[in-house]
Amino acid sequence: MSRFVCIHGHFYQPPRENPWFEKIEVQDSAYPYHDWNERITAECYAPNTAARILDEDDLITTIVNNYSMISFNAGPTLLSWLERKKPDIYHAIIEADRTGSDRFGGHGPAIAQCYNHMIMPLANQRDKKTQVRWGIRDFSNRFGRNPEGMWLPELAVDLETLRYMAEEGIRYVILEPHQVSKIRFPGGEWMDVSDGNIDFGVPYRLYLGNGEEIAVFINNTQIAHDVAFGPLLRNGYQFSRRLIGEFDNRQTDQIVHFAIDGETYGHHYHFGEMALAYCLTRLLDEGIYLTIYGEYLERNPPSHEIEIREGTSWSCPHNLSRWSGGCTCSTGVHPGWSLQWRGYLREAFDLLRDHAAAHFEHAGSHLFADPWAARDDYIRIINDRSKEARDAYFADHASHALSMEEQVRALQLLEMQRHAMLMYTSCGWFFDDIAGIEAIQVMWYAARALQFYQATGGDDLEEDILAILAQAECNNPEFADGATVWMSCVAPRVTDLRRVCGQYALTSLFCIYPPTSRHTIYEVTRYQDEREKEEERRIAVGAATIRSLLTGESGDYIYAGVHPGGPELFAGVTQYPGDRQFFEIRDTILAAWKNPQQKSMYDVFHDWFEGGCFRLSDLLRDEARGIVSVALDISISRIEDSFRTMCIKYLPLMEVMHDLAMPIPSAITVPVGHVLNADLIAHLGDEIPDPVKTTRLLHLMLRFSIPPEHKKFSFIIGHRLGKLLQCLLDDPENTVITGSIIGLIDVITGLSLQPPLFEAQNAFIHLRDEHLPALRDRAEKDRHYHVLIGQIAEIGQFLRVKV
Repeated sequence: MSRFVCIHGHFYQPPRENPWFEKIEVQDSAYPYHDWNERITAECYAPNTAARILDEDDLITTIVNNYSMISFNAGPTLLSWLERKKPDIYHAIIEADRTGSDRFGGHGPAIAQCYNHMIMPLANQRDKKTQVRWGIRDFSNRFGRNPEGMWLPELAVDLETLRYMAEEGIRYVILEPHQVSKIRFPGGEWMDVSDGNIDFGVPYRLYLGNGEEIAVFINNTQIAHDVAFGPLLRNGYQFSRRLIGEFDNRQTDQIVHFAIDGETYGHHYHFGEMALAYCLTRLLDEGIYLTIYGEYLERNPPSHEIEIREGTSWSCPHNLSRWSGGCTCSTGVHPGWSLQWRGYLREAFDLLRDHAAAHFEHAGSHLFADPWAARDDYIRIINDRSKEARDAYFADHASHALSMEEQVRALQLLEMQRHAMLMYTSCGWFFDDIAGIEAIQVMWYAARALQFYQATGGDDLEEDILAILAQAECNNPEFADGATVWMSCVAPRVTDLRRVCGQYALTSLFCIYPPTSRHTIYEVTRYQDEREKEEERRIAVGAATIRSLLTGESGDYIYAGVHPGGPELFAGVTQYPGDRQFFEIRDTILAAWKNPQQKSMYDVFHDWFEGGCFRLSDLLRDEARGIVSVALDISISRIEDSFRTMCIKYLPLMEVMHDLAMPIPSAITVPVGHVLNADLIAHLGDEIPDPVKTTRLLHLMLRFSIPPEHKKFSFIIGHRLGKLLQCLLDDPENTVITGSIIGLIDVITGLSLQPPLFEAQNAFIHLRDEHLPALRDRAEKDRHYHVLIGQIAEIGQFLRVKV
C-alpha cells in the first residue's frame, strides 16, 4: 500500500483585451502595476515558479518551481498573455511540465482547459466541440504533447461535453461530490450518494455511451475549503500534517487530492506559494509520494463506477443559474441587488450567436470546403498570425484559390466566430451587476462579433439586442438598464479603420513614426506627411493606408491632427479621394492653422471631415495619458525649473534652520521635496546608480524629513535592485555593482520602503550557488576578495537569503 498526494491548481485569468486592439488598457485599481494580469503575475504566477523554502531563522535556503510538483491547468487566454508580456514566467511554466514529466513517470503535470472558460453545458453543440478542440490544440502547441486531462470551466458538467472530450483523447476530469448522484462498486448495486458521502481516495469510471468512458477524480472539498478559506496556508508544516491526516488504514493505494484556484497561492493569500512549497517538500521528507492524476491513473485504473448530475458546477448550487439567470449566487458585497440581468444578457448573446452561426455557415460555404472544420482549425492562426501560417491554413481549408478580398472576408467570418465565443467567458455573469467591468468586457466581445457579422453581409441586429438588454435592470444608479450600459460603455468603443487612422493622427502630433509602423494589430503606411510646430502649437496633415493585421482589411485615408495649445486636441479623417483633393484639404487646413483669427480650426475640420472629430477620449487610455504627459512636459519643465532654482537658493538656509531646530515653512519644503524626489527617481534609472550620489540624496531627504513617494519609489528601486543583481550574476567580482546595490539598500532601509524583491532574491540565490564557493576559495589566497565576500554577505542578509 502506497500513499499519494496530488494538489491541483486552476490558474486562469479571463481575457481582458480591448477586442478592437487586442491590448489590455491600463487598470488603475491594479496600481502600481499596469493591469490586473501584471499584478497577479507578480503576486502569484511568478512566485510559484520560484517559491522560497525558509529555515528556522526565516532565511531563504532554496527555491522550487511549484508547477513541477503539482497538477495544474493554465488557461489559454492567460498563457497567451504571459507568452507576450512575461516570457520568462511563461517559459518557466512550460519547463515545469517537462521537469514534472521526468518526476511523474512520463506524465506531465499540466492539463488542458476548455478554451475561453465558457460554461460548457449552456453552450451549443458546435461551440462545445470547438472549445474542447481549441483547448487541446492550444495546449499541444505550447507544451509539445497531448493533454491527458482537461479542466471544465467552473467544473460545469454535462455528458455531451464529456463525450467530446473523450473522443478527442481526454482521459480524466475533476468534479465535486455534489455533482455525483450514484456510485457502484465492482459487482455491486447502484447506491445514492447525493448526500456527498463518497470516497475521495480512488478514481471513478463514468460511461458516456457509444463505447466512450472517462475517469473522474472527486475533489476533496473539505481540504479545498480549508486551504482556500481556512488557516492552512499560514504554515506549510500544518498544511502537510492536514494532508497526511486524510490517509486511512486501507491496504490498497490511496490518493489524497484536492483542487482550488491557483491564484490562492500568492494572490488571494500572500506568501501562499511558500506554504505550498514547504508542504510539498515536507511530504516528500515524510515518505509520501507526490503524484499527478495521469500517473496515478496508470498505476490505479478506476474500478468504481459513477453517474453524475448534469448541469451542475462548483460555484453555483442552482443548476448553472448563475450564468443563465434565476439564482441568488453573488459575491456577497451587494446584498439586495437584482441579478435578473444575467438571463437577459445570455438571451441577447444567444440571439447574436445563432444569427452569426447561420450566417457563418451560409457565407463560409462559398469560401471553405467545410466552414465548421475551418473554424475548429482556426486556433492555429490565432496562435500564429504569420503570412506563412495563413497561407498554409487556406491551402488546407479553402474551397478554391481565394482572392485577397475573399481572404479578408473569410478571416472576418472566423474572427466573428472567435468573438462570438469570447463573449460567453464565464466571468461576465459571475459578479453582481451588468454595469460591472466583467459584464462590459463580454459585451465588448459581442459588439466586435456583431461588427464582423454586419461587415460580412449580416443584417442589423443591434436594435433586437438592445430590446432584450433593456429588460435587464441595472443596479448601478448611473445606468437604467443593460441597453443604457451598451450605449454608454460599449457602442462608443466600437472601432473601425477610420477611427484607427484618427488615433494615428492624434498620436503623430507627439510621436515621429517611420513611414510604416505597427499600432497594436494594425499596420499604418504613410505616403503623405506635412507637419508644422510653433511653440506649444502643432499640426500634422497626411495620408496613409490602414491595414488590419488580423483580417487584412485595409483602407486609404486623409488625416489631420491639430494641437492648438492648452488642453484642446482633435483630429479629422476622411477616405482618400485622390491627390487633388488631398492637396486641397492640406492647403486649406494649413492656411487656417497659420491664420487662426479668420476661422476656428474646429470649424475648418467640420467642413472637410464628415463624421465628426476625434479627441483624446477616443484614444486607448495609455495613449491618451501619454499624450497628456507629453503636452504637459513643457509646463511641468518650467515649474520644475523654478522649483530647482528655489532648491539651490534655499537649501543653505534650510541647513541653518535645521541646525537651529526651527520649523521650515512648507512653501520651501514642498518645492525642495519635489526636486529631491525627482532627482532620486532619475538617479535610480541609471544602469549602475552611484552610491555616493545615492547617499547624498538620501541624507538630504532624511535630514529635512522629505517624504518619499513610497509606492513609486518601492516599485522602481525593487526593479533596479533586480537588474543590478542580474548584472552581478554576469560579473560576480565587480565591486562597483556591489557598492551600488548596498547604496540602494541604504535608501530602502532609510526611507522604510517595501520594494518587490522577487527578482533580486532569485538572482542572488543563483549568485550564491554558482559563484560564491569559488569566490570564497579565492579569498583564502587573496585578501582583496574579503571585501567582496563581505558585501555579498551584507546583500544576502538584507534579502533574507541564507549565505
